[in-house]
Amino acid sequence: MSISDSTLDNVPLPHDELDTAAFQPRFLIGGFTVLTLVLVLLGGTLGRYLIPVLATGIAYMLYRRAPVTYVSFIWWLWFLACFLRRLVDYRSGFAEGNPIVAAPFLASLVCLPVIFQRRDIWKLPSSFPFVLAFASVLYGLGVGFLCIPKKILLMSSLGWFTPIVFGFFVFSEFRDADRREALLQSLRSTFCWGVLMMGVYGVIQYFLAPRWDVLWMVESKMSSIGNPEPFGIRVFSTMNGPGALAFTLVAGLMLLLSQRGVLVMLAGAAGCATLLLSSVRSAWAAIILALILLAFREKKYITRLSVAAALMLVCISCAMVIEPIRENVQNRFSSFTDMKDDTSYQDRQSGHEQMITYASQEPFGTGLGTMEANFAGKTALGTRDSGFWEIALSLGWVGGAVYLAALGLLAWNGWRSGAERATTEVIAACISIGLISQLLLGSVMLGVTGSIIWMFGAIAMTPLENAGVLPKAGSDGN
Repeated sequence: MSISDSTLDNVPLPHDELDTAAFQPRFLIGGFTVLTLVLVLLGGTLGRYLIPVLATGIAYMLYRRAPVTYVSFIWWLWFLACFLRRLVDYRSGFAEGNPIVAAPFLASLVCLPVIFQRRDIWKLPSSFPFVLAFASVLYGLGVGFLCIPKKILLMSSLGWFTPIVFGFFVFSEFRDADRREALLQSLRSTFCWGVLMMGVYGVIQYFLAPRWDVLWMVESKMSSIGNPEPFGIRVFSTMNGPGALAFTLVAGLMLLLSQRGVLVMLAGAAGCATLLLSSVRSAWAAIILALILLAFREKKYITRLSVAAALMLVCISCAMVIEPIRENVQNRFSSFTDMKDDTSYQDRQSGHEQMITYASQEPFGTGLGTMEANFAGKTALGTRDSGFWEIALSLGWVGGAVYLAALGLLAWNGWRSGAERATTEVIAACISIGLISQLLLGSVMLGVTGSIIWMFGAIAMTPLENAGVLPKAGSDGN
């Protein structure tokens, strides 16, 4: 099978903003921003439902007319949706099921038609990780219809499908050489500003504990994120938890390594400080692994990596001057070597032992959402404390093995040699592998972290087709 230029020309693709001068996405996004601020200030139920509806509608327009801007818009929704939710709750009263948090999921899924419109992309050998992932998750969805309450199944399906669908869209867009460079530049800029914004607000959150954040911490009863007071918060910045924030910062900080300038330095300092204050040890391990991989693959970046490491050490040293920070950070770092007194480690170890028994009793799995429906409070592990066991219990032995194979192949295709990759593409591989490595410690394949894994994995493995490392499925030259 092969894909030629003429074949791709016959596929109904979204139009790039460069080709539609009459369409101005900046005005569309500007209008959405203004209207969102008005809805937040007014408060009330209207904002809770109208914001995700507007975000989804605008995302669809951008997907059809300006795909580069669409990708950037999705990431800004991931960065800010939970923060907007807390502001609306603060103005209108806490609502446990606030639809605003669904905005990035729904907006990401508007590109679902690409799966059917670009059928020839499925014939590319490098698309095989997506084939495996979709097959296993569809199996989990089918089993879930039989075993899981429909509301839980629906919410869990968003978390599982969104990263794969969005990743496949980015993968298909990277087949166009001109659009690929525009997408890379857009992602670098988006994550640079995103890291700066999340980093600065994270520091503010730690020192001031804004009332909307305190309200959410109290009402959501998430004791694992610290105390709702200044110097007591495990920072989650504009996102809904320290884990989601920390893994997003890992991706953003890695992307900063391919950029220069004062803004990049400021973003790096703020991002490093907030990553430290999040106290997410698995994210610390992920970024260390990603940096090691980058140093191994891109030896010309040793100097820049040394500067980045020095910046991180300066941030840590400055932070350690403050007594509450020094105590918290020392406790987290000491837990790496003192496992016996680490209650989190002990709980995880106990939970893993319990999960072995459950997995042996359900070899076919019980479907997407099984952790919330069947295991909440039953083991020492939280419902999102182990991606490995969530995969095994949701998809069963065979389905879980297929999904793990998909992640493994995604990582291998992104890392393997033989293709000439731009620095950003090498960094993308390091990001994806760094996050996948934390699968045993959290459900990194879901939601925003899963979107990072699948999108950057797709970016990293695209050059294989272009270099002929994989059997070429066409001669389009991209």
